[in-house]
Amino acid sequence: MELIKFNRKPKALPVKVLLSVESIVKELEGYLKDAQHPLHKSAAEVLKLVEQYPKLRTGLETFDDLDRYREILSFLFKGLFPDLLQTNEIKAICLPFIYKAFNPTKRFQTILENAGADYELKIRGFNIDQTYIYACTYILQQYYKCQVLKFNRPTYLDIPNQQTGRLHHYRLMFNADNMEIIKTKEAPDLTEADIDELLANGNDLELWKRKFPPGSYILKGFGVMNLFDTTADVLISQTRGLFLRKDDQVFNDFQQ
Repeated sequence: MELIKFNRKPKALPVKVLLSVESIVKELEGYLKDAQHPLHKSAAEVLKLVEQYPKLRTGLETFDDLDRYREILSFLFKGLFPDLLQTNEIKAICLPFIYKAFNPTKRFQTILENAGADYELKIRGFNIDQTYIYACTYILQQYYKCQVLKFNRPTYLDIPNQQTGRLHHYRLMFNADNMEIIKTKEAPDLTEADIDELLANGNDLELWKRKFPPGSYILKGFGVMNLFDTTADVLISQTRGLFLRKDDQVFNDFQQ
């Protein structure tokens, strides 16, 4: 199972990220308890199959042997990636902060192929060195239920199409409903004063590392990345901007 390429990887994180399908297993166990559910019988068969891969429940930390789980993972993710939407939706399974993604829809796979063999996904305006703090703010939001508005900004990807020579723009949305945050004994308890101090010093990496030591939380599960093509909106916005300009270069820029 081939991983989607991202351009850079963070050196350290406050979380240890584990790929796990525990949320899907629990859903299947719910079907098994409900004799009236249309998936009652098939749930039992799928659960027996999952039992052969215990690490998929406890969590995979390395992805060198992801091919070993190709068939079972593709099967378990079928509900999230229905065949009828394969050529419409642009999405893939994604593990946050370590920038690993796989199992793209057919449309997403085509976009990646058209981008060229050497292309690596790059988030627009994103500083990889800030990933540590981004991960910390995610913990604040999800575990401590603290709203961090500064980091709730739209995320965009610019992906070229080598076949047409055009650059396409996509908005990235991330669904983390199937992710669980586990606090370990290495993670200090945070007070309201600690949180206020962190929010007042958003760029102080050493402070964030003291409050969130490396690997002190576990992020277990899987996420889903969705891309939405905003190319037309970007072109309209750029055209409006050109009409408002009065400099001598505007005509040349408009032709481009």
